[in-house]
Amino acid sequence: MQYGPDGKPLEPIKRPAKKTKPKNTINLNSLEHLSKEIQKLGKNLANPKDKERYLELKEKYYREFLMKILKSNGIDNPKFPNATFAPYKYYIGRGNNSGIVRTALKSRFWWSMGDFDDWEDYNFIWT
Repeated sequence: MQYGPDGKPLEPIKRPAKKTKPKNTINLNSLEHLSKEIQKLGKNLANPKDKERYLELKEKYYREFLMKILKSNGIDNPKFPNATFAPYKYYIGRGNNSGIVRTALKSRFWWSMGDFDDWEDYNFIWT
């Protein structure tokens, strides 16, 4: 116990309690959160619903990225189209550097590998 100059005991100093974050709280910004979701889905895209969700997340991630860039340049309310678009379809045959072309198109969310149905609907064919 501490005593003051007059000999009377001092009351203990009450300090505010430290605010602690719960350990299970996700503290990610929107780009990091979307990136983690995309990585989870990107491991197995055999299911068409997973691929559709993957494309939605990639588009959302891209829009969020553009929003951050525009806001950093002083544009507060950019206007983006609301409707999503159907991805372009491509077919890559074997040979003739097909691996390079396939890798390049896989990294672009607006391109989707076709299912060998109607060739008239394809936007790009590499054979």
